[in-house]
Amino acid sequence: MSDSLFCPNCGMLKKNCVCGKYVADRTKKPYQKKANNKAKNTAKGLYQYENRKPITVSEELDVPIAEVYDIAEHDLPQEVIDRLKEEYPEIPEQIIENFPFEKPREGQLEIIADIEEAISKGYKYIILEAGTGTGKSAIASTLARMYESAYILTMTKQLQKQYADEFDFPLVKGRGNFDCLKDGFEVTCDMGACKTAPKSAKFFCPYGISKNPTLTGDLAFQDSFGSDVFFQTNDHCKYWQQKENEINYPNTLMIY
Repeated sequence: MSDSLFCPNCGMLKKNCVCGKYVADRTKKPYQKKANNKAKNTAKGLYQYENRKPITVSEELDVPIAEVYDIAEHDLPQEVIDRLKEEYPEIPEQIIENFPFEKPREGQLEIIADIEEAISKGYKYIILEAGTGTGKSAIASTLARMYESAYILTMTKQLQKQYADEFDFPLVKGRGNFDCLKDGFEVTCDMGACKTAPKSAKFFCPYGISKNPTLTGDLAFQDSFGSDVFFQTNDHCKYWQQKENEINYPNTLMIY
C-alpha cells in the first residue's frame, strides 16, 4: 500500500489529503490562482460591481415591434391557391390554403399531409427529421396557421428572425432586447426601474401595465387567470407591447 495514490486515513488522493498525513503541494499555479480569485471575491462582496462601466445599448437591441398578426392578411392570392390545388389534387385543400409560398419544394406538401394525418389519428408527439433544404420552416409555419394555436421555438435569435422575416410572425424576445423608456438613459428593460426597485417601494411606470384601468390606458391582454391587464398610458413599453401582440395572437415565436 506504500505505493498507493490514496491516503489510507481519509481516502483522498495523497496530493489532496485532508487529514494531514500527507501535505498537499499548494504552490502549484492552479491552486494559487483559485486562492487569489476567492480572496478577490471575498474582499469586494456585494460591491464587486460598483465600479462597472455603464451598459452600452446597441441599436440592434431595440427591435421593432410588429403589428398584431392577422392570418388573413398573409394568405396567398386566390389564383395561386387554385393553381396549387390543380397541381396537387391529392393534398388536402386546408394545407394548400395555409401554405406560405407560391411554389412548394419537393416533398413539402406531402410531409405536411403525413403530419396532419398523424395528428388526426391522435398522435401527440411527432418528430420530423429532414435534411437541409427540405423547408422545415415552411412546414412548421403551415401547421401553425392550420391549427391557429402553436408555439414555434428556435435555438437562436438568427433563426427566430428568419421565421419572422419569411412568414411575418410576430416574435417574443427577452427584456434585455429593449431599451427602458422610463429611465431615460442607456439601460435595457431587464435592468430598468420596474425590475430593480424594491417591492416595498411605491413605483409607477407610465409605459408599463397594471391590473387597474386608467383614463388614458387601453386593455392590453388577459392574464392566465382571466383577469384584465391594462396599459397605464397610450405610450407603451416596447417589451410589453410585443408581449401584448403575442398573447393576443394564437401563434408564438420564441427562443428556448
